[in-house]
Amino acid sequence: MAMIVVPVSKARMRLTAIINKVRRGKRVILPKRGKRFAAIVPLDDLDVLEKLEDQLDIAAAKRVEKDIEKCRMVPWSNVKKKLGL
Repeated sequence: MAMIVVPVSKARMRLTAIINKVRRGKRVILPKRGKRFAAIVPLDDLDVLEKLEDQLDIAAAKRVEKDIEKCRMVPWSNVKKKLGL
């Protein structure tokens, strides 16, 4: 996928042209002071990214659920006794 780099300072003046490039499937990187700061991407790309994030979140939640199931419950009174409370 082709990426175009347009400094933030110039992007303000060229927003319409940038939007047209994105509409045609290009990704635009907006560096600020020489560092990648933001990007403008087609909505289809954003949809894919959000689906991937959702899948990663679901996988992480499932791992936590498994970890919780493995945990042994300890009565609070035992914890307090062990800590000297």
